Amino acid sequence: MTIERQTFDKYVIDPAKLREYGFSPSGDKLVYTRPLPQDDMMIVLTYHEGIEGKILDLTMGEEYLAYRVDDATGYSATIRRKYLDLLEDIRDKCCQNVYYRSPQARRLIDYIQRTYDVSPEFLWDKFPSFAAFRASSGKWFALMGTAPMAKLTLKANSDDKAEVLNVKLDPAVIQSLVAKTGYYPAYHMNKKSWVTVILDDTLSDEELETRIGESFALV
Repeated sequence: MTIERQTFDKYVIDPAKLREYGFSPSGDKLVYTRPLPQDDMMIVLTYHEGIEGKILDLTMGEEYLAYRVDDATGYSATIRRKYLDLLEDIRDKCCQNVYYRSPQARRLIDYIQRTYDVSPEFLWDKFPSFAAFRASSGKWFALMGTAPMAKLTLKANSDDKAEVLNVKLDPAVIQSLVAKTGYYPAYHMNKKSWVTVILDDTLSDEELETRIGESFALV
């Protein structure tokens, strides 16, 4: 994953705020430049459905690339830090954290907040993508996070990941559901009491809202 994609992962960029920050229109893109005079470098950022960037070495008249090495040291590490500082400043001032990339995940978070007046709680350092939704009793009725596809189905590439929802259901209902498309034995939960679904619109929002309601009623 590139530096830019990693920085803006799970954030929605607001083009209007980019313009306020100093990005200027260029065709169908927005462009931002920042000189690094002490280094005789120029940062050039471009926005079009996402932010991409490069650093130009003004002395050599070419793109500088050494800062993109993850374990960069010395001068390259200094340039990398300046680049990251700029990206993170733009992210903090021009973006909204949406927790998850999946539109369905974001819709269901909104639904849970509106219907049950419950917001996601990120409780585990070991699983930073996972959020719990608690009923007033303090018990979880839903968990949302990112899971390796290989843990859900043996057919998946081991590198693939998916955003998923875990809900608690009657064990008899679970037995019938896991035989259907879109439902899987629970990831990191008791498989007799919980079931996992992938938030890729295979199952409709309406069906998942029903499952969430059933889970809420059980706790």
